Amino acid sequence: MSDAVLISGGSGYIGAVLVPLLLQQTPHSVKVLSRLAAPPAPIRRLRGEYASRLHWISGDVRSPRDVSRALRDCVGVIHLAALVGRSACERHPDAAISINVEGTRTVCALARTQSIDRIAFASTASLYGVVSGRATEETPPAPVSLYGFAKTEAERIALDHGAASLRLPTLFGPSPRMRWDLLVNDYCLRAVRCREIVVCNGNARRSLLHVHDAAEALADAIALSGWRPGIYNIGHEALNYTQLEVAECVGRCTQALVRSGVDPWPDERDCHMSYMKVARIWRPRRTSLPEAIPEILNLAIR
Repeated sequence: MSDAVLISGGSGYIGAVLVPLLLQQTPHSVKVLSRLAAPPAPIRRLRGEYASRLHWISGDVRSPRDVSRALRDCVGVIHLAALVGRSACERHPDAAISINVEGTRTVCALARTQSIDRIAFASTASLYGVVSGRATEETPPAPVSLYGFAKTEAERIALDHGAASLRLPTLFGPSPRMRWDLLVNDYCLRAVRCREIVVCNGNARRSLLHVHDAAEALADAIALSGWRPGIYNIGHEALNYTQLEVAECVGRCTQALVRSGVDPWPDERDCHMSYMKVARIWRPRRTSLPEAIPEILNLAIR
């Protein structure tokens, strides 16, 4: 198992897509480090076909002992483990710092001690905050939430250790470990259950990315096929939308009513991203939001 890739936090929304992708498309063994005591159903189902190459490790990225054990015989690390999202971090501020920042420090430092130099870090567009034009990789971070602040510091640590930092925009699309709190997924669920979509701050801009493209970018980055250490905005110009445009797109697919509302705890992010740098080495395959909405609706109906 000397050619293994470790995925920290590999049982979540991205990880549940990434794990089978790596097993199907690469010769690597895959280790999944997760705080869950046992693998969730999507991971368990893979064990029959990939028993010799899929290895579950129950542990915490903040524990040097757990991380050292997980990194043994690895050639690369995809670091996903994080407390994700504004609301989760505001509810658990200590965990936001200890997991997102200190966990990243532990993983990256121990990877270096084991001479592992292939590190892909799942960063976020949330660190941009509000940007009037297009946010490029040179745009200074200006986060507007604890989540953004924590991930900004975590990214700095990852970059100091030679990582490729993939700044992921707002993800959407089906995953075996579904998240319904993400913008497009949430609007699809509201359209099915409530027959209406309430849009707060409709002019706020968001960049979007299908979760399967996020997984493919991370897998490609760990293969080092043209990727160098540094920052990459991950996505496509066609998936820059306003929140109102997203709601109207879902509304056209579902006949749900779209109306304006007031959020007592508004999300201040307002940013479109530029993808000129990453386009030289990688492009997403799913760049049509209308084509992706039916597959999300199918899950929402269940």
